[in-house]
Amino acid sequence: MDDRRVGLVIRALRRRRAWRQSDLAAAARVSQSAISLVERGHVDTMSLRTLRRIFLALEARGDLDVRWRGGSLDRVVDERHADVAAVSVRSLTNFGWDHAVEVTYAIFGERGSLDVLGSIDRPPRRS
Repeated sequence: MDDRRVGLVIRALRRRRAWRQSDLAAAARVSQSAISLVERGHVDTMSLRTLRRIFLALEARGDLDVRWRGGSLDRVVDERHADVAAVSVRSLTNFGWDHAVEVTYAIFGERGSLDVLGSIDRPPRRS
């Protein structure tokens, strides 16, 4: 989240309504100093509840987008998906392969992420 941008957006929405900071504070049931802090980009000093009240008063919505290692967390949160990844890691380990989890890449403008990446330094043994 870009704290400065959030502050600028809140200020712009407040001004669009022709509200003073005290008007927004009253509508959001927060202090005027809280509005001032947020508008100056000090979002990290506010609770999520306070930010929600401010957005609600402005008839806006703020989305918190959590990212991890450049990949989507939907796969990480999915328990079945996590189980498959864990089995893959165990199998790679049992066969002597190195592994990395949630690897991101960018090749010639194409971006993506791999759940599990296996590699081996030596050729596999033949039976």
